[in-house]
Amino acid sequence: MIRIADSPTEVSVAAASFRSVPTPLLTPLGQNDAETFLAAANPTLNLAFSVQAKGDPIPLVTVYDAKTGEMVTPQDTPVTNATPSVSGSAVVVSTRALSVAHSGNYLVVFGNALGKATTNLVSVGIFPEMVAPAVASTIPPNPTVPTLLGPVPSGGSNVVLSVVSAHGPSVSYQWFKDGSEISRATNATLPLPGFSFPQIGTYSVQVSNPLTGSSLPADRLRGTAVSGGFTPVLPVSVALSQTNLLGPSGTAASLEIQLSGALTGRAQLQRWDDTAQAWLDAGAIFPVTVPPLPAAWSGAGTFDLDVSAGGGRASFSVGTPNLLPSMTGNYRVRVVQLTSSGGVELAGTERLTPFQVSVTSGAALSVPSSAPTPVEDGGTWVAGSVPGVDMTVAASAYSAVDLAAYVSVSGFPAPVFRWERQVAPAAGAVHAGSSTPTPPTRASTGWWPPMPSEGPTGCPRPSP
Repeated sequence: MIRIADSPTEVSVAAASFRSVPTPLLTPLGQNDAETFLAAANPTLNLAFSVQAKGDPIPLVTVYDAKTGEMVTPQDTPVTNATPSVSGSAVVVSTRALSVAHSGNYLVVFGNALGKATTNLVSVGIFPEMVAPAVASTIPPNPTVPTLLGPVPSGGSNVVLSVVSAHGPSVSYQWFKDGSEISRATNATLPLPGFSFPQIGTYSVQVSNPLTGSSLPADRLRGTAVSGGFTPVLPVSVALSQTNLLGPSGTAASLEIQLSGALTGRAQLQRWDDTAQAWLDAGAIFPVTVPPLPAAWSGAGTFDLDVSAGGGRASFSVGTPNLLPSMTGNYRVRVVQLTSSGGVELAGTERLTPFQVSVTSGAALSVPSSAPTPVEDGGTWVAGSVPGVDMTVAASAYSAVDLAAYVSVSGFPAPVFRWERQVAPAAGAVHAGSSTPTPPTRASTGWWPPMPSEGPTGCPRPSP
């Protein structure tokens, strides 16, 4: 009897993954619009093919790498129960794991014992499951809050964000600012030239591969991942309306403190204390005047301003309705940057801005109200009880007397005064006028102190 062999007909092929342990499990792969089978890489699974065909004799299935011609199945696999009119089915498990290196085209050959064959070309794409990308920046993270970058150096510095992690082939990128896509930002790097306030925001990047086109929802999720958010921060700078708060005693004075930059600035007013040799809180000396109450220094002596909410600027004023001489001194405004009002203080953001307070007062001269104890061979200083009176000094001949030691001068700025000799009243009488608080010299008075060649009142000394 002569038998006419039929070629395998009505063949169909679907790529799948196969797990042999603990129990055999065949899982169909999804496809994209181009009918390429897609799989997430998993070295514990093998690439397999679920096939169907009709034929007599029973079709035998063999799979080859279309590029190299290498046979990737250990043996021919029969399509059981196949007849010329009934489709049989089989699972053909390859020797290849689901790894990225095994993506490509495969030839699935249906043959039979009499040499008839039909070939199907199957495309398989295997891609890694996406994980959140690692992002590097030209501006280092803040040590306190690593998701904040900087502060960025002032002066229009360039900020560049870059994906530095590997994500396999056919990766696409999309950058976001505050959750919204940035137009045309589809490279592994995102340059932010001349970084300024309008560019402030939280930046992230999404990486994707062709798994996002799979017909299987689970694989679509495996094909994309988003990085954490990174926020470049502008530093807070401080400007004062004046650097010398100057005014007469008893008058009002105020100082405007303006912050620029981003986030929240925390300001503190401090004064140098000579006794403590330290900067101490000075909020009680100059209360907050603008904004009006209830704005005030906190119990810790600080005042927070939301600089970002003000478009990169915020200000407040401090002052007093009554300047006092005791307020004169060296002051500074200390400002640090916070993540938010009451939030964490960022490392490296302290700014110190000095200013002075100078309270002027009228000049005053005070003298002893009673005569001091006589000094042997030194004479006695006799003074009145009010400033400006005549004073008399009796001193040994050729001796030097420090007149400044007997006079106290007050007033701010320091008054200028001079010593004058009163010639008319009596020999040796000296008139106290106004001058700088230094001992008189021959150059300034023309007569004091006497020189060895002169007489006791500053006149030329007679010859022996």
